[in-house]
Amino acid sequence: GNQTVLSETYYNLTVNNSTGVKTAGGALDIDGDLTITAGTLAMGANSADVASGKTVYVDGTLTISSGSFVANGPTDISGTLSITTTGDYDANGTFTAASGIVNFDGAGFLKCASTVTSLGTLSNDAGTVIYDANDNGFQNIISDTYYNLTFDGNQINRFSSGSINVNGNLVVNGTNTFFVDSYSATVTGTSDINGLLSISAGTFTANGPTDIAGTLRIT
Repeated sequence: GNQTVLSETYYNLTVNNSTGVKTAGGALDIDGDLTITAGTLAMGANSADVASGKTVYVDGTLTISSGSFVANGPTDISGTLSITTTGDYDANGTFTAASGIVNFDGAGFLKCASTVTSLGTLSNDAGTVIYDANDNGFQNIISDTYYNLTFDGNQINRFSSGSINVNGNLVVNGTNTFFVDSYSATVTGTSDINGLLSISAGTFTANGPTDIAGTLRIT
């Protein structure tokens, strides 16, 4: 049945009950792995922090409404990650949802600071995916249909692994570079370029307004 998960510092924390909802009673500090084998862990407005090098496994459902969930190690979604209202999931480690679902229901955020191998079945009618690696290097962008897509971080060169569709707005911030090489990118809403958008053999289609405070380079 339903249970409250006490606001505590845990080592490993496991949710394994397909009936009822396990609701966080406050902030959760997890120094080991978080494993949701079955059932739902509902964070609500509460925050959670999972330690570096430790994994978040979601085979059931993890819901976040207006809270912030920070995963400092790998994230493996085989079930459902549901981000509603203004909640955010901050994946500082690798992220995969190859056989899972990433669902947005509102103005929530999925932040990806490391390697992303799959976004699974991704909502494309709400929410924002932010690629925010910050190590002066490269970050590959998953070929998918997004709602809002933002590139943040410091001096990062971003390449897509295939065509990208953005049903909402695209934002390229600061010292970021978004390369559109042999693939296409199509934006329905606003294309807000504060960094560098570089187009070579690919095609960039802006069906909405374009605001360039940075640089547009076509080679």
